[in-house]
Amino acid sequence: MTDAATFYAEHSRLLLSIAVGKFGVPLEDAEAILHDVFLSFLRRKVTARDPRGWLIGAICHASREYHRKQARHARLASVPLREIEEPSDAPIAIAQLLAALRPRDRRILRQRYLEGRSFREIAAAESVTEKRAERLVKHALVRARRVATTGKPPQTPRRGK
Repeated sequence: MTDAATFYAEHSRLLLSIAVGKFGVPLEDAEAILHDVFLSFLRRKVTARDPRGWLIGAICHASREYHRKQARHARLASVPLREIEEPSDAPIAIAQLLAALRPRDRRILRQRYLEGRSFREIAAAESVTEKRAERLVKHALVRARRVATTGKPPQTPRRGK
């Protein structure tokens, strides 16, 4: 392989056109993604038979990840906030609600709704399958709603009937 600057010059135009043309990434962001891909390529010292193919795959994955992150931020920004009668009481009520939940439920709800993690990312963090992570989020929400409506902490789960 030639030196890094020549290799970059040979492939940067193609990779930028993929990120911008195929995935619709804005040019400024596409350039940043391109730099990240090349740095990753150099750090890993990729010894693929086809380094061009590796770079194309990496720019495609990075562009998809860019759109996933953008969708998370757009989704959070577009959610209308309900009017709260006493805004100063809302953080206290939420803190009390979360304090009444189990530590795992608090952790899962934080990962999903505050950090914006996907079910796949939660599954990796909790060492469970993606489907199980979906169920964990669902059950944590059910328990949080129950605490919010009844004011009672959730029951401890039964082990072996």
